[in-house]
Amino acid sequence: MLNIMVSNDSARRMMTLADEAVAKCVVGEAIRYFPELESHLDTFRVYRWPEAIPMSMVGRASALKSYRAECQRTHPRLLLAGDYMSMPFSEGAAESGAWAARLVAGGLEAPS
Repeated sequence: MLNIMVSNDSARRMMTLADEAVAKCVVGEAIRYFPELESHLDTFRVYRWPEAIPMSMVGRASALKSYRAECQRTHPRLLLAGDYMSMPFSEGAAESGAWAARLVAGGLEAPS
């Protein structure tokens, strides 16, 4: 089994195509890396998740690092936490909440 996920731009362009057309596009690209893929392809499945992967703009991680460093220096009365202040997943919400709790408790020693 080979699981291929396409880029956001490609996914948007192919969202309304028939499964066969999506497979043709994806296999056409994949054979650059797996030259004999097409001859070994028995079947395929196309899954569409319009909101599958959150996007992070270039520079977001640097901005978050700067925010955390500033908070560590100034100890503001209000801290922002949640998935939008870390990795854009539920794990990020937990991580940023733990970071904020450590800062409030005065025990933030880990790198921001």
